[in-house]
Amino acid sequence: MVWFIIGVIAAICSTAGFIPQIIRGIKTKSLTDVSPMMMALTLMGSSLWLVYGLHLGNTIIIATNVAIILCVITILLLRVLFKPEFIQLRKRVMSFSLKSRITLLFMMFVLLPFLLLRITAYPRIQADIREVLIWNIDGVAYNQAALVTNWMHERMMNARVIANNPFVIKSVNITKEDKDYLDIVQYLKEINNEYGYRGILISNDKGLVTVATVEEEIGRDILQTGYFHGAIQGKTFISSVVPSDIPLKNQYGEKELSMPTIFVSSPLKDKNEAVIGVVALIIDVSKLNDLMLNVELGKTGETYLISKDGYMITESRFAEHHKKVGLVEERFTLKLKLIKQGSDELTYGVRQCVFENNGFDGEGYENYRGITVLGAWYWLPEFNLGIIVEIDRDEGYGAAYNLNYIVTSVLLILAFPFIMVAYLIGRKIST
Repeated sequence: MVWFIIGVIAAICSTAGFIPQIIRGIKTKSLTDVSPMMMALTLMGSSLWLVYGLHLGNTIIIATNVAIILCVITILLLRVLFKPEFIQLRKRVMSFSLKSRITLLFMMFVLLPFLLLRITAYPRIQADIREVLIWNIDGVAYNQAALVTNWMHERMMNARVIANNPFVIKSVNITKEDKDYLDIVQYLKEINNEYGYRGILISNDKGLVTVATVEEEIGRDILQTGYFHGAIQGKTFISSVVPSDIPLKNQYGEKELSMPTIFVSSPLKDKNEAVIGVVALIIDVSKLNDLMLNVELGKTGETYLISKDGYMITESRFAEHHKKVGLVEERFTLKLKLIKQGSDELTYGVRQCVFENNGFDGEGYENYRGITVLGAWYWLPEFNLGIIVEIDRDEGYGAAYNLNYIVTSVLLILAFPFIMVAYLIGRKIST
């Protein structure tokens, strides 16, 4: 930013260097001592610099050389106009008095620095504000991705800790008639309540559930489930968000089938490191809701998780409003597909995320609510889910939009007294 300010000051000084020559010529009504060759070379050089600036897209170079070209053209025109043979013609052509013309010309040169600031400084500052905003959104997405990753790893660590407990290992083939059965169930329930899980189950290596905190799970065959296959291979496994195949308590305390659930499983091993069973944690997805909804991103910003097929995994910040308008009935999780309104196409941010193209969009795209938003996204392949962070473009760029009016107003306020002084000085010079 310092170098940018230095560039603006240099541009003003370079342009202002022509003003004394113009004023002297106006006062003496003669510019015959100005070399036309020097002015022609300056004009050619500035023109080439202008082309170079356009190629680079450098607003300071562009604005400076436009101003210099105007000054050179002004000097050349005055040189011609002050020649005796053109005096009579000028008097007939020009409708304003010489005093008015000189005053107006001087006022124009006084306004030139303000115009340069408006043309060069404002777009750069506005671009900087937009860049900061996008980086902030991208930073939120990155931090949320790290937060979810850590949370998932903690759940996996919990599963490993439980699986390494000798008391749990002994319960692989336990039955209700065994004396330790109630103790192991009590132990699992205490862990379940402590960490807020939906349930914990233990199965043998055949996939038969022997112990569980959820009564309906006992005796169930989980041989064909993904979380059993993942853990029986000897590694801790975490599933994507899936509908539960047994009734679990919903937010109203009522048992409901197909509740959104994450399974974390870990192998149970004997003294010889042979896998003899599996312990699985049934994770409440609402815990992820808390992680996402705790982020404050203006009035319209929201953060949510998505599945590989483009469904929302966590609840929307605007859930109550969407329920009223009929976008969803009960919950968003695994119910709302994130498509553009009126089509079957995933929104731009979601599509990029599920294709694992991590990034952001600073131009704006239509989200699932039909609103143009700025967004950033990260895909977490380890957990087969993605994170989306979005904010309405109008709110996000509100500061940049307001800057336009603020800068224009400030420049007009500052320019007014300078215009008055220029008017008075111009009249004095022309007398």
